[in-house]
Amino acid sequence: MVRRSNIRFCMILFVAAFARTPAPAATPTITRLSDNDPGGTIDLALVVYDIVSPPIITLNVVIEPIARAPTGSEFDDPIDPNFTGDFGGILAENGLTRFDVSDVEFARAEQTEEVTSENVTEAHTTPDLAFMGDLDPLEGLHDIMDPSEFPDVANVIFDGIEVESGAIAATTTLTTTHIPHFKDTLTIQTFTTPTIATLSDDDPGGTIDLTLIAYDIVKPLVVDLNVVFELTDIPSTGAEFDGPIDPDFTGDFDDILAANSLTRSDVSHVEFARSDQPEEATSQNITGVNTSADLVIVGTLDAFDVLYDFEDPSEFPILASTVFDAIEMLQGAISATTTLTTTRIPHFEDTLTIQLFEGAEPMPGINLDLCPPPDGDGKIDACDLLLLIEEMAEGVREEQQLFEVSRKWLSEEPFGGNP
Repeated sequence: MVRRSNIRFCMILFVAAFARTPAPAATPTITRLSDNDPGGTIDLALVVYDIVSPPIITLNVVIEPIARAPTGSEFDDPIDPNFTGDFGGILAENGLTRFDVSDVEFARAEQTEEVTSENVTEAHTTPDLAFMGDLDPLEGLHDIMDPSEFPDVANVIFDGIEVESGAIAATTTLTTTHIPHFKDTLTIQTFTTPTIATLSDDDPGGTIDLTLIAYDIVKPLVVDLNVVFELTDIPSTGAEFDGPIDPDFTGDFDDILAANSLTRSDVSHVEFARSDQPEEATSQNITGVNTSADLVIVGTLDAFDVLYDFEDPSEFPILASTVFDAIEMLQGAISATTTLTTTRIPHFEDTLTIQLFEGAEPMPGINLDLCPPPDGDGKIDACDLLLLIEEMAEGVREEQQLFEVSRKWLSEEPFGGNP
């Protein structure tokens, strides 16, 4: 079962990590130090590559509803130029358009860079080399991790070796790679228009005032997709299935086939069914009660407690009457504000039934069409059979898997059919 869920009014993690592309060729910095003696030469070269890799960007999208009426116009304010994502695609993924957007905020946090380095040293001598001292100091070049250390290491070598004839040349290559890592947060504020109802009871000496603020939010629907394959004895026509699929089906038909090592040529018929599941709903009730300092009443304020159990806006007049009947105001004022947020999540369960021609079998995660074009046509033929046998001999593929998938082809068309 494939589950596809768009989350609108809560924090969602959309992790968008940009693929790391090969770093462009860097121009090296070459530092050369030479020591010329009467009879020979010591030549040290340091080649430094400093490479900055394309950044890795992690994007976190937060959708934040606010109590603000829609303006009726599309949001077209510029977004921070550091944001490189697809704003329209993010909105569409969450069932929104630019008409739903009030404001957008972007923030970037730079993470610690990852740094890798490699140090390779090569030393060359001429055949007629004659020297006094020891070549061991050249091994110090292997420990160079910082270009600033190069002169100090060179001095060690010059002090340890006296060249009488010939030449010594040593080259050290130091490569440093910097990988910037950014953590971006895109906050999208969306309009939410509340319904406000106010009921008041005016007595000669005071006032009771009740206010209801109701938010009714409908999130994008949740769709559960179940794919069923039916094997038939209908002979293949050789033509690709191109019949229309129910417009309620929003999946990728070709991707589903490819994931099961099938093509449209294997499909005889497609049926789609949708069942409406019970709607998922959540609610939150917050009540605030305020009284004036000179409040004098007959009765009790306990009646306000029923507001905390308030779940349905249609009950508001009944609750108001209950409060009015329980309290008689002599002077002062009582006001109560109740905020009710109801979130509705439509839920559908879809079933896509794919009927296959005779001989076609779904193979999730298994691709037995191994040959390149023109033999790689989505069907198992003699070319594929030879490659499969080679994989079996090498232990890459189990024999049972091959027999389960291709036993019918092997028994009826031992030569893979017509080319």
